[in-house]
Amino acid sequence: MKKTRLISVLLLLALTVLPFFVGCTETTPPTETSAETTAAETEPVPTGVPMSLLSEYKLVRPEYVSEDVLNAALSIRDRIIKLVGKCEIKSDYFKEGIPALSIAEYEILIGKTDRPETREFMAGMKKKDFGYKLIGNKIVIVGGDDEGTVKAVGLFITNVIGKLESGAETFYVSENDYYFGGKYNVDELKICGIPAAEYRIVYPKASSLGESAFAAIIADAIENTCGLRPTTVNDSEPRGDVAHEILIGDTDRDRNASAAVPVGEGVVSFDGKDIKISSVDSAGIGVAAKKLAEMVEEKKGASVDVALGESVRVVYSLADMTGMSFNIKVNPYNADRAARVVKMIRNYLPDTVGCQEASPSWMQSLKSGLSDVYAYVGEGRDGGNSGEYNPIFYKKSVFNLIDSGTRWLSDTPKYPSRYPESSLNRIYTYALLERKSDGTKIMVINTHFEHTSSEARVKQAKVFAEFLKDNKQYPMIITGDFNTTANTPEYTTVIKAGVVDSSHVAPASDRVATFTNYGASNKIIDFVFFNEPMATPKSYKVLNEKIDGDWPSDHHPILVEYRVVG
Repeated sequence: MKKTRLISVLLLLALTVLPFFVGCTETTPPTETSAETTAAETEPVPTGVPMSLLSEYKLVRPEYVSEDVLNAALSIRDRIIKLVGKCEIKSDYFKEGIPALSIAEYEILIGKTDRPETREFMAGMKKKDFGYKLIGNKIVIVGGDDEGTVKAVGLFITNVIGKLESGAETFYVSENDYYFGGKYNVDELKICGIPAAEYRIVYPKASSLGESAFAAIIADAIENTCGLRPTTVNDSEPRGDVAHEILIGDTDRDRNASAAVPVGEGVVSFDGKDIKISSVDSAGIGVAAKKLAEMVEEKKGASVDVALGESVRVVYSLADMTGMSFNIKVNPYNADRAARVVKMIRNYLPDTVGCQEASPSWMQSLKSGLSDVYAYVGEGRDGGNSGEYNPIFYKKSVFNLIDSGTRWLSDTPKYPSRYPESSLNRIYTYALLERKSDGTKIMVINTHFEHTSSEARVKQAKVFAEFLKDNKQYPMIITGDFNTTANTPEYTTVIKAGVVDSSHVAPASDRVATFTNYGASNKIIDFVFFNEPMATPKSYKVLNEKIDGDWPSDHHPILVEYRVVG
């Protein structure tokens, strides 16, 4: 009886297991049912993150982050807190062995974080591209620039978090992944037959002629044209296996590159491997670098090549100079706006810059962002480092400083003081500069008049005019926010000191508003004056473009090209 039962069990087991072995043989075709099962098993199943894990996610932003990206990250944090009651946000700085600084298992990475997932998603990303993607347990939200990151965050909030707020049960699935590819003037950019992305831009470590700033101008031009930004380094970085470089000035790759270039010329050349920007001075390197940038930015099409031939030579006049007046708006001071102000100046690299409303905090940003090219003079209007400066920045490679000082627009100009009608101490700063190329002396003066009282401005103008008359032996460029329009008594007092308004007399002039208050005003209250014929304006331009998507200040800077007679 037991044997019979055992045989029955073994037989049943054999009948159960047999189809499995038969189905595994290569000679037996799959049945209809097994074929359907196989298709279902191999069909890709979207990966995702269940709602139950949302509270485990930490928001991670770059350690050094712009205000716009930080605010975008905080927007996500606030929405997640409303959903699950908590959400931690931290920087991407990490250190092994310290729990508070460790990399979490679940992270939402916002912006260009120092995480491999961000680098993976950004591989090949161009300037105007942006999106978000699930990579492992990390959600990456980033753009090619800060503006793109903010756009990506906005879409993430709408398309992902918005669905959660409507009752969705899954936090994120891979089908949510999104990528936007921006449009560019050129899809594939080549320079001298070589893809632009294969070049690295190199400048001398000392950058005594402003080479680092000119390198940035070329990098900007390439990025704006095709979306890809070449790497920029100083020449202390070994060449390694980099095949092609754009060399700005006399780098350690070729210390004597500029020796054969005549005075008054800038040269862009190609030796079959590298592009070289060469000249004996800052002005020549600048015109050559800007020429290459212009050649790149004028290109349009699917695939284009910027051809140089053996070389492109740009001739410039040693007598021509450029000056800028720029009210940078003291408040609110923040890192984003400071970066835009510095970038505006570096985009044009005038020989001198007169700034207004430069508080001690602003001075730190200006010195930090410009010190490779410029030295400065000036002090605060309340004395020393106290109060706003009217600083004058001048190119170290172009000028020697002969004399400088700050004076108060009052009856006691050598001491911190003001007229009773003035709400604040008001000052002017001057710098007597000697041009290294020919010894010509130039007097640069920068001021900021009172904003509340015309009576105060009239008195200040008289003090200011006396200084102009006392220094009429020098070519003069006078910059400033005069807080008045043309043809007022205070404006006329300045003109009668023997100077001309460059916006009225320059052969090329675009007289548009300098003070717009971000669209709420439309006035010309910033001026650049010269004492003709010793200093004669050639062109006058109000720089009213946005920098990185926004205006750097409520005033637009003025850029004037002029000629001096020694």
